[in-house]
Amino acid sequence: FAATTLDWPVLQALSVDTGAILASGLGLAGRIYRATFADSQPQQLSTTSAPTGGIAVLADGSMIVPEAGGSVSRWPAAESSVPIWRTSVSGNARSPMIMVAPTQAIIPTDAGMVHALRADGTVAWSGQLSSGTAALQPGNVFTYDATPGAERSLAYFAGSDGWLHAVIVDGKLDGSAPWPKAFHDPANTN
Repeated sequence: FAATTLDWPVLQALSVDTGAILASGLGLAGRIYRATFADSQPQQLSTTSAPTGGIAVLADGSMIVPEAGGSVSRWPAAESSVPIWRTSVSGNARSPMIMVAPTQAIIPTDAGMVHALRADGTVAWSGQLSSGTAALQPGNVFTYDATPGAERSLAYFAGSDGWLHAVIVDGKLDGSAPWPKAFHDPANTN
């Protein structure tokens, strides 16, 4: 992968897609760029609100982007000026965790809320975890019930209130989503 220069600062964590690196940052608005390993010249995919967390990449290559101003959007894998959907959340969203149905993404916010989104962007459930509006950090998931068809997991979120919060969720991390890697390793092995 050759070095490349962008015309704006990268403010959030880089994301990795199949054969490419995704970056988000600030310009006149938030921009999402993809640079492939074969050709390091960045290609702009979309312009959105300033990102407030890392980009999550789904199995089909589409991206879920946490945005400033209390929204989360899903963008197609190809260049687009229109998101597939945009949903309002309470506070600025952090990096999402991609799940296997019934919910597609679990997203904490800097207002102490956690939201579960369905594949169409509608909110499946949400709740206040931290006292007041203490920010939650990006989460992690531990799947504890491996019974086929009845998988349950614990989603963990560190809060700026000094508490580690745990929420029982249906489903598990999606090992087929390129980023973030399920269980934090390239083989998705838990």
